[in-house]
Amino acid sequence: MSELPMALTEQNQTAPADRLLLLLKREGPTSLVDLARKMNISKMGVHKHLVNLEGRGLVERFYERRGVGRPRLWFRLSQKSGALFPKAYSDISLFALSFIERKLGRDAVEHVLKERQNQLYARYSERLAGKEGLDRVKELAKLRDEDGYMAEARRAGKNSIEMLEHNCPVLQIASKYQEACWTETQLFTRLLGTKVQATHRAAVGDHVCRFMIQAKPSVSLGR
Repeated sequence: MSELPMALTEQNQTAPADRLLLLLKREGPTSLVDLARKMNISKMGVHKHLVNLEGRGLVERFYERRGVGRPRLWFRLSQKSGALFPKAYSDISLFALSFIERKLGRDAVEHVLKERQNQLYARYSERLAGKEGLDRVKELAKLRDEDGYMAEARRAGKNSIEMLEHNCPVLQIASKYQEACWTETQLFTRLLGTKVQATHRAAVGDHVCRFMIQAKPSVSLGR
């Protein structure tokens, strides 16, 4: 059976179980009814795959009542499922940063994280050259997706764009060192040349990292 992470970049080629894992990763907790609708298969078919994933400890069920009537059956990813998604060597990286903090202080950790963002800036800038507006943000999202962040970008109003990162490969690091989060926002601001605000963060418990990007007054967002 196919089982992530190769499926992350070839979602149309994945088995139903992998598609369910990806859907729950992107959407967060979702009802059985909505999962069946989004998968375009019967509730019984979806439930069969979910029971299998539940038996392997990758998803968990809960019931929630919204309005009148019986509680609806919902599913979410378990903590164990996190091992299926890219982590970018977070264990050894966290160890290295902790060692640096003990020996050289917290400022040294911040310096290391900034240097990493400078490295990404140089690499990303080449791919973003010549692109503006929504096209530039979408290309940035594609780069982040290639780096394991399961990213996407879309319009969010007349003058704004949102970029979503559904997976955080450095979650362990960001949970201990918030500098990883704000240096990332700084990177996006430099690359896009406009205001970028992080409204949701996986490191503080949100199921997604969300960035609101203000379009430049002189640049059209296009379609």
